[in-house]
Amino acid sequence: MPGDRVLCEAGEGHGHGVLGPSRSAALAYGPRGVRINAACPGTIATSIVDAMITSGERDRAQAETGQAIERLGTAEEIAQVVLRPSSDGAGCVTGIASPVDGGCTAR
Repeated sequence: MPGDRVLCEAGEGHGHGVLGPSRSAALAYGPRGVRINAACPGTIATSIVDAMITSGERDRAQAETGQAIERLGTAEEIAQVVLRPSSDGAGCVTGIASPVDGGCTAR
């Protein structure tokens, strides 16, 4: 359905659990004009992450320096990555996985 998404909680294994089905669905639904892509975020500044930092479960400095940009991503940045390949101008974009992790996977 339009707008459906797969959500993996922080710390869960993501790999093929999200990417494989996204790619398979892109191949299956592409002939019907449906495009399917995946956004793969790193640590994002959210109320949940803030609570983890406050409780001591997560260390902010460590989370920030683990990313090449040395800061946490924002929900707005994730939204932009989702919106661009979904736009009419990107009609040929399907079956991709976009890391939105501040360069973490580049390390």
